[in-house]
Amino acid sequence: MPVFKRLRPLFHTAAYLSSKQIFFRSYYIARRKYWLTFHRKVPRYLPANPSSYIPLNLGLLDVRNMPCTKLVIPAPKQSSPEALSQLEFNFLNRSKTYEGDVDWHDNTVSQLWRYNLHYFDYVADLICWDAVENDAGGWETFRKLALSWIKGNQLLRGDGWHPFTISVRLVNWLEAFSFWKSKVESDFQFKRLFFDSLYAQASILASSLEHDVRGNHLVKNLRGLIYAGIVFREDKKIEWLNRGLKILGEEVFEQVLDDGGHFERVPGYHAAVLKDCLEVGVLLRRNTPGGSPMWLDEALRAMLSYLKRMLPEDKNLPLIKDTAWGMNTSPEELLAAGAIYFNAPEFKIVDVKGVYPYMIFGEDGRTALGAENAKSKDQECSSLRASGYYIIRDPADGDYMIIDAGKVCPDYLPAHAHADMFSYELAIRGKRVVVDSGVYEYEAGPWRDYFRSTRAHNTVEVEGQNQSEVWGSFRVARRAHPFEVSFESNGDHALFHGRHDGYRRLPPRVIHRRTVAWHRGLFWLVVDELHGEGEVEAASHIHLHPSITPIVLGDTFWEFEGLPFRASLHSFGIERSEVVRGQMEPHIQGWYSEEFGVRVPNNVITLYRRDRLPFLFGYVITCQKQLQVRGFQRVPHQYEVEVSVGECEFALLLSPQDIKYIG
Repeated sequence: MPVFKRLRPLFHTAAYLSSKQIFFRSYYIARRKYWLTFHRKVPRYLPANPSSYIPLNLGLLDVRNMPCTKLVIPAPKQSSPEALSQLEFNFLNRSKTYEGDVDWHDNTVSQLWRYNLHYFDYVADLICWDAVENDAGGWETFRKLALSWIKGNQLLRGDGWHPFTISVRLVNWLEAFSFWKSKVESDFQFKRLFFDSLYAQASILASSLEHDVRGNHLVKNLRGLIYAGIVFREDKKIEWLNRGLKILGEEVFEQVLDDGGHFERVPGYHAAVLKDCLEVGVLLRRNTPGGSPMWLDEALRAMLSYLKRMLPEDKNLPLIKDTAWGMNTSPEELLAAGAIYFNAPEFKIVDVKGVYPYMIFGEDGRTALGAENAKSKDQECSSLRASGYYIIRDPADGDYMIIDAGKVCPDYLPAHAHADMFSYELAIRGKRVVVDSGVYEYEAGPWRDYFRSTRAHNTVEVEGQNQSEVWGSFRVARRAHPFEVSFESNGDHALFHGRHDGYRRLPPRVIHRRTVAWHRGLFWLVVDELHGEGEVEAASHIHLHPSITPIVLGDTFWEFEGLPFRASLHSFGIERSEVVRGQMEPHIQGWYSEEFGVRVPNNVITLYRRDRLPFLFGYVITCQKQLQVRGFQRVPHQYEVEVSVGECEFALLLSPQDIKYIG
């Protein structure tokens, strides 16, 4: 491959970066190489005495003080505490046991797995173990692992000194100290090593904030820095607190959009940033005279409202872009914690008491809103224009569709973007029917490429190309841009349409326009138009939930088997179709991943058409028995799609300037 072609993606990616990002990236790379070359050791400090502070997880203290008969202990998030005592770890659905001591630089596992190892998120499970068993098993395991980490990370190299892992571990170690304070204080040798390391980690973090990455990484850094500033403020490190709050204010202003969504437009990272900001607010309320600033609370209210509006009936996040289940606090528990924080029951969506609200607010906080019933989601259709999500919802039937029509990513932060413009997820009567493929792993390679590709999403692929040039693990070069996007709805129907230019880089300079029409209780109509000059092949992919099997009843008609109700798909304007499940050759297709490290085959219906531009094709999904659909060209560049359901007839009129729905 010519050098230019190999460098072109890098050029188009770097063109979006800010000068500040380039400066910090260059500086951090040079510093890491210096540390590595000269075997730079962790700086040593006199043991810093922590200030008196109220910890983040008050519930952990309640666990220690409550009778075991009243405890509701969460199941371990990763490995069981007993397994941890034997150095057995389970992250991303992969287990590994170490003999003798932990290999903190293990190159036989993925980097994300090693990150989880360095996070020490298992501290809460070890604390609960001590409370339930009423012995020191959790403490002894934590002490052993902390000493092992300190011993194994004496040089400033490896994942343990990445600012993101420092940010997470710092908070977990401080929470461990809060629970086992008496044991730490009585073990002088451990205390000296422990606080020497804690202070060094906070100092390295303060000089390594991820201004080169920004986004959710920087928010995570600031959460750790603010907590360290609270704990070590008597050691004249109040500057960490003040600096952290100043930068967080700037980032919240940029990262929280007008509709309350996070600007990376990834549901999973919206929840992660919301959680980090909520925990900062909790710490400030408990430990500073001024409490949580108004700008932070306003952002939290907006983000909580956004999360509630986005959730489907099963209360799991849409698997859009790099969203995976099980990597963060569940949405309903996050909303319950927000309800307690603001004393606002309208954020609750379930009445059951969650583990996360208990961990943060303790027994008193968790029961404060116990008598208040969860507020039902009274909204139907939602237009989240700033983040580019459009939601069609019928709460009476449990029907739900979310359409992704926003920017691919922030200009300078493409890490979690997919080539998924105008893709969607669909649930009927509370059951997921058309699904996003999800995210399987972050390691560069064919699986990462597949799950980010256009063919892994419910949208149109032209000439086998991605709409946006995703490459590497976290890079995007030339990108699709949405325009002329509109959404309207009333009680009985909704209409979405928009265009994107992701295929203008191809010789025919293709523009894709998608229109989605929904009529309550009758159908979802998806119409795709391709405009340009020349001839192309287009493929429209429909990814079905793994439990669903499409039964072919005709050249253009499939019935879905595996649902507790009747549902079918009717296509029009196509030349051919195929159904693929769990394919590896000639390219990967038909795989679904709800959690990192777990993938299962699922059926994908692909509708093909090769023709001269412009042309139109599409499909209808319905639960009705008698439905007919046809699309045809009325005059050049003007089309009509007719849908008949029993004796009811509907028409969609499409011209270059206008779309009309007649029902």
